[in-house]
Amino acid sequence: MSDDYCWRVIQRGQLHIRSWDGESIIHDERSGQTHLLSLFATALLTRMSHQNMPVATESLACMLASELALERDAAFEQALAGTLEHFIHLDLIERISERPPECIPARRSA
Repeated sequence: MSDDYCWRVIQRGQLHIRSWDGESIIHDERSGQTHLLSLFATALLTRMSHQNMPVATESLACMLASELALERDAAFEQALAGTLEHFIHLDLIERISERPPECIPARRSA
């Protein structure tokens, strides 16, 4: 991933996720809306909601690829970017344009 954004879930304690058969629903107490999520989207939102600070895009990509045993190819990167934008549209997450010092950075290889 080429961008340098950090992301965070809006109002973590007000999102409720229930999963079964590879799909999940999420209920957002703030808006009263319920959304059907794919396995990929659920893993991403769950991972983000368990973080205590914003997370860099590259860190999210590394965590998600590892958790779901997915190859980080163009399709993966496109799915990640699209899912993050969809979550913004649903008002579930926010993008932080300037990386704050408390952001979980991208993992660097040695």
